[in-house]
Amino acid sequence: MKIESQILRLDGMDFEVLLCGNQQSEHLALFLHGFPESAYQWHNQMPLLAEMGYKCWAPNQRGYGKSYTPEEVSKYHPNLLMEDVARIVKAANCKTVTLITHDWGAAVAWNYAICQKGPVDRLVIMNAPHPVIAQREMKKWSQIKRAWFMLFFQLPKLPEYLLSRKNGAGLVQMLKHGFYQKAKLKPEDIEVYRLNALRPGGLRGMINWYRAYFRNLSDLRKELKKPKLQVPTLLIWGKRDVALGLGMSEGTEKYVENLTVRYLPESGHFVAEESPEEVNQILKSWLEGPSIQRKVS
Repeated sequence: MKIESQILRLDGMDFEVLLCGNQQSEHLALFLHGFPESAYQWHNQMPLLAEMGYKCWAPNQRGYGKSYTPEEVSKYHPNLLMEDVARIVKAANCKTVTLITHDWGAAVAWNYAICQKGPVDRLVIMNAPHPVIAQREMKKWSQIKRAWFMLFFQLPKLPEYLLSRKNGAGLVQMLKHGFYQKAKLKPEDIEVYRLNALRPGGLRGMINWYRAYFRNLSDLRKELKKPKLQVPTLLIWGKRDVALGLGMSEGTEKYVENLTVRYLPESGHFVAEESPEEVNQILKSWLEGPSIQRKVS
């Protein structure tokens, strides 16, 4: 099924959005990508959800693609990223909202749902911990060793230089490192992400997500003191994730009332691209299952 692109101007900011499926549908599937990918990472999932009757939107979030890419770290405050999601959901003007998310996009989605920043009927998270569990695990040396780059990204300019030199070789290596089955990362996919990162100011915007998150942890902790999340949630986790240990997924049921967890034993961090058939089967089964009260007609 064809995937097209358009630019949405929302509150004075441009957001590049990939579209698929019936754009008259009242059921939105909003896909939120992670780092260092882009909206393109959902090219295997968008056609499936389109066939199921959803209006599919996959925005390049701020700092990515042709979307709003400010220079200042302060412009990537977690609250602003949640507001972007709320803007896009409002623009879609649908009766139901299903968020399908990965990595940083999933971190934003967790916060958006927990803090009730806007409507959401179903939540799909791929390899991203509930924020309370993330805070718990990041105190452990075993997890700090895995996620050392998050601390390295706090440095000014040097991360951008190292990832961009030699025509983006560092970024490509980082992508490959996240795949357990290296052959699943296709050359044409690498090229999309490489060119996205090498845009003027591109890597700075992308890495500013990490800088803003760590600088505003105290604000976020205040926001996250909410009751148990009631939104039906599906957690898909690649067990071979080199950046986020399995402990990042454990105990999620303490914070989510209606939780389904599916592990993929032979997949790394980038599950949607490394195991698209398995991910699509899980998505379809869960979205059509009896635990979901509202089905797409």
